[in-house]
Amino acid sequence: MKIIFLIILINLFQYSILKSQNIDSENFIKNLMLTRPEYFSEIIDNSEKYRVQIIYTQIDRDSIGFPHLTEYSYRLNDLEYYYTASMIKLPVIAMTLEKLNQIEEIDKYTKVTFEKTTCQNAFYTDTTSENDNITFAHLIKKALILSNNDAFNRMYDFLGQEYCNKRLWELGYSSARVIKRFAACSATENKITPVINFYNNLDELIYTQPSIKCDTNILCQHKLAEIGKGVYDEETKQIVYKPKDFNTMNYISLQDLHKIVETIYFPEIFADNEKFNLTPEDLNLIRKYMGMYPRESKNPYYVPYSKYYDSYVKYFLLGNSTEKVPENIRIFDKVGMSFGFMTDVAYIVDYEANIEFFLSAVIYTNENEIINDGTYEYRQTALPFFEQLGFLILDYEKNRLKTHTSDLIKIDFTNGN
Repeated sequence: MKIIFLIILINLFQYSILKSQNIDSENFIKNLMLTRPEYFSEIIDNSEKYRVQIIYTQIDRDSIGFPHLTEYSYRLNDLEYYYTASMIKLPVIAMTLEKLNQIEEIDKYTKVTFEKTTCQNAFYTDTTSENDNITFAHLIKKALILSNNDAFNRMYDFLGQEYCNKRLWELGYSSARVIKRFAACSATENKITPVINFYNNLDELIYTQPSIKCDTNILCQHKLAEIGKGVYDEETKQIVYKPKDFNTMNYISLQDLHKIVETIYFPEIFADNEKFNLTPEDLNLIRKYMGMYPRESKNPYYVPYSKYYDSYVKYFLLGNSTEKVPENIRIFDKVGMSFGFMTDVAYIVDYEANIEFFLSAVIYTNENEIINDGTYEYRQTALPFFEQLGFLILDYEKNRLKTHTSDLIKIDFTNGN
């Protein structure tokens, strides 16, 4: 008994030291990383070069299981630009479900088709679905499990540029700019959506959304969005020696993304005006596909361990690993990777140790500072960083004293749907 009490006292002492080292939380994560210099010294010593930002949220339950969040961050700075890439898909998914709930005739399982635009082909069938029908539920699944770009494009089509931005701003995500598809569309073409048709089970047309045009001039205006020394031009096969202006790209801050994930897993602790208006079924759909590994999906079917490892779009704890994740660990996340930037925003659970926490991070690895040449240090630097950061926080959580155990989210992944 005395030994157990001593261990508790030691844990409390260590925790209080870390807490006291920096009231604003900056040194808390830094000091944790310094305990493993073999993994983090290079990153810490060159943090400006790597544009590292980290957010870690502890979750403590009270006697009735209600979650209380304590946030720590390292180099969190909305003024330091990072390219959002596929991270923008998560808020668009939430807004798609929200908008579907506002239209009485349809829902996420309704068959839908998309007419042709000047920069996109028509989309009438989806051979990756069980019955070849396109539904937003299936598009969401593809956008989360493997971060499918066309699935995002079709949700963008449904929402329209103006709706996306005004709704995010309304919820307080003022950093957000959703201004383009992941397709070869001009700025003008990205302002126009196709005609979208919805059908019932008898293939009868039940609802049509006409083409929407955004008349508002929505642009990213990040002062520090010019990155790199040069840009590789794919047409001329030459490097143009000037920074790339990312203001023509989508954007949302790491802080806003981190909060969005928190609202998806703990909507009860947020006010109605700062979270998406989603049903419990909507939330479970997002949670399930954020947590599903490619090998667990039947439609679409991804050949296990060909290249679709558990680590395919899960960076924390996994990094470059080709191994199967232990059954007690589940990583619910969304990632982004492009132009040297790598991002992961996650809710991580260890069912065996009764641990849960939120972790978000971004890193930039581009030694030659040339954008779009395909030469980035993802595998050498970025993925090992995410892997070890995940283990650092997981191991810390295993030794962190908690008054009450957690009733962790449990989802059935066995049916592959």
